[in-house]
Amino acid sequence: MSAAGSISHRAANLGRGRDSTDVAARPLLHLVNVVWGGEYTRLYLDVSLPSQLAPGNLPALERSADGVYRIFTTAEDATIIRPSPAYRRLQSITPTEIVTVEIPARTDPYETLTRLQMQALREAAAVGAYALLLAPDIVIADGGIDRLARLAAEGKKAVMVLSVRVAKESFAPELRRRLSQGPDAAVKISSADLVELAIKHFHPTSRALVWPPTTSWPSHLYWPVEDAGFIAAGFHLHPILVAPAKTDGLLGSTIDGDFVARNFSADEVHVVDDSTELTVFEMSSAAQAVGRPVAPLSASAVGRWAACNADEGHMRLFERSVTFRTGKPSSAWQAAHDSTAQISIEIRRYRSRFGWWGRTVNVLRPVVRLAKRCRRWPGRLVAKWISKSATEAAA
Repeated sequence: MSAAGSISHRAANLGRGRDSTDVAARPLLHLVNVVWGGEYTRLYLDVSLPSQLAPGNLPALERSADGVYRIFTTAEDATIIRPSPAYRRLQSITPTEIVTVEIPARTDPYETLTRLQMQALREAAAVGAYALLLAPDIVIADGGIDRLARLAAEGKKAVMVLSVRVAKESFAPELRRRLSQGPDAAVKISSADLVELAIKHFHPTSRALVWPPTTSWPSHLYWPVEDAGFIAAGFHLHPILVAPAKTDGLLGSTIDGDFVARNFSADEVHVVDDSTELTVFEMSSAAQAVGRPVAPLSASAVGRWAACNADEGHMRLFERSVTFRTGKPSSAWQAAHDSTAQISIEIRRYRSRFGWWGRTVNVLRPVVRLAKRCRRWPGRLVAKWISKSATEAAA
């Protein structure tokens, strides 16, 4: 039986034992995780998957959705995943499937991730299932997956989340201390506690995104609010849940590009704008920087960067700021929101002013791909110049 046929057969059997009304009200989910390499596999099994095993996450699907958990990984990493306590617990909760794939040693990880996510999206669409796109380096607060299933049941076609980076070297060990010693192999942590913990272990890149940003890649911006939390605004949010959709044209970009805008209308997309609804953080090595250090950027500089790297859909997401709360009271929230709104207005104005620059750079981007393939030094110099103009326009 083909992979798609096997999935279809399994999906058809998930609803047995319930009456037709109950089945119709329960969305079908493909929970998708792409993981390979020893470092990411260990992080997935030790921290990420245990957070998904919290009572309000995967176990809650029994009352809110039908689904299958699909892990795309190499044959070598599958031998590590299968005997682990967290995976055995996962198998006891929901149908699981390990899809083994070939991943060449020399491969662009983002292109590989996109290719496998496309495959997962196509196979979910073939059986009318939503795709819940997880990752081996994320942590989800208790209740998050149940909330996603309920949003699917309400008819939302996509759910967008802003995921902030934390330093895994210090964050992961502290979170693992919360690991249950019982058979559930779960890490249970509330959204407020997760936000407070994340602030203590902000990734250096996240610290560089605190306004005014000191990085050449200001895709997110953060405004601290005393010890009560922070406000975030992001041009590029992650579609963590998507309904069956076309994947044509996705290759060559990541799924947080224009994929959602091409497939769904604005009223079909739910943007999580408060951590009390759903909280996700991304664990990265402290040495893994995004962008390069620069002097503090102005709204003009960020607007110039946005002219090259953010379309109108990204701008609308940026203007939907997200509140991350520790649960501690503060009288500074309103002032922080006002400041965020004013800076967003200035960035949009400067983005419009530098529109000509962004259009020029985007026209030249195909030249980059061709020039990078050129082995002669003139082609490489052209590629380097255009890439720097596009990706570091803020500097």
